[in-house]
Amino acid sequence: MSEDKPNTEQAIKDAAKKVFMLYGLKGARMQTIADEAGINRAMLHYYFRNKEKLFEVIFIDAMSEMNDRMGAIAEADLTIFEKIEHFMNGFSDKALENPEFELFMMNEFRLNPKYFEKLMQSSTTGKSVRSFLTELEKAQKRKEIIGDPNQIFLFILSTIIMPFAGMTMLRTMMGKTEQEYMQLMQERKSIFLEFLVKAIKP
Repeated sequence: MSEDKPNTEQAIKDAAKKVFMLYGLKGARMQTIADEAGINRAMLHYYFRNKEKLFEVIFIDAMSEMNDRMGAIAEADLTIFEKIEHFMNGFSDKALENPEFELFMMNEFRLNPKYFEKLMQSSTTGKSVRSFLTELEKAQKRKEIIGDPNQIFLFILSTIIMPFAGMTMLRTMMGKTEQEYMQLMQERKSIFLEFLVKAIKP
């Protein structure tokens, strides 16, 4: 079993992602995850004792990549505008890969605020994202940018997240196909960066 363990664990994680995205944390069932993974429920419980533990593993795996990226940006010898570009592109590229994820996370935070606050506090992701805010604060003190770093931080994150979290509504309002809308999101990365730099550059 040890030889097959990595493959089985990954199959379970992949299946769980689909089920969690479809039903949410509360609505997901271990049996549904087992069926999606092509294993029996006893095997699923052998690897993960409950859906909360399984979700935590998937959440931490997803956040670890972001954590590594944020740490690299903070430590890199780059201008603040280059750091902003890397930060924005990292978030945007991840959202483009899995556009439904932003809406899923917003819904889950709304439905289970204490649980997700605990998850964020137990991982290093929250600290890593806040490290970008620290970079903005340092740049503002050095007079490399103008404006409130907190407002800039909120502006960047909300501008990235909202078009994906509200994708179905916005796409329908604009009369765009899914492919057309995703193309707009791809083009939007450079357009928004140019707009932001003009707004905060002294």
